[in-house]
Amino acid sequence: MTPTMSAHPASSTPAGTAPPTGTVAARRAQTVVAASEEKIARRIAVMLAERRRRSGASVRAVARSSGGRFSAKQLRAIEAGRVAIDPETAHELAELYGIDVTIAAPDRMPIAIDPRGVLSTGGSAISFDPRNVDSLLENYLRLVRALRGEERPQAIELRRNDVEVLSQYLELPGEAIVERLAALMGATQLQRRVLAGMFVAGAMVIGLSALAAANLQAAEEADDADDADDAFDGRTEFPPAVVVDDLDPSIGTI
Repeated sequence: MTPTMSAHPASSTPAGTAPPTGTVAARRAQTVVAASEEKIARRIAVMLAERRRRSGASVRAVARSSGGRFSAKQLRAIEAGRVAIDPETAHELAELYGIDVTIAAPDRMPIAIDPRGVLSTGGSAISFDPRNVDSLLENYLRLVRALRGEERPQAIELRRNDVEVLSQYLELPGEAIVERLAALMGATQLQRRVLAGMFVAGAMVIGLSALAAANLQAAEEADDADDADDAFDGRTEFPPAVVVDDLDPSIGTI
């Protein structure tokens, strides 16, 4: 098929350089960047508001827990999407609310699984033992942490599309995959059930904030403790994951 030629002359801007400020291309680029940042800010605002409401905490309570960093008025504006959020502020809010704001960024492609033992996504890859289910799941957690630049072993939030790929490859229900991943991250039995329920309910992001986990603690302590496995250990967050201490330094990150 004959390629279609542009009716406009080729740009004189050298390849690999930004167009001069004030040109149509520059204005369009600035508009795209601004729109992308605004979209991400809106996503973060929704995530913050949903997490706080789900935890049952008031805006004032969250503000108090910030130690004066944020006022209730500021948090209301942020949750309403009326305030621009820079990366440093986003990081502070993530710690305050107990969420992973990296999932608010434009979606990456789902993971790809090579049956020969390679797991890849976002320009990075990691090997796993194709004969061992836990090897695949453990290395999935390693890969995601590498992509998100998380050096500390901690619980991460799971993308639904990743879980679905793992489910199809392993021929296991998605909720079973979520429970096994949660177990590898050190979740309690109740936390594992809640996360699996989130997947069944259609959640695009599966995870528990520290605030929500605190509510689970109260619920679990009030529950019948006949089964010792159901006893909550007093933590308000997942304990450190036990599978990511030896992250392969050769893995590329983005």
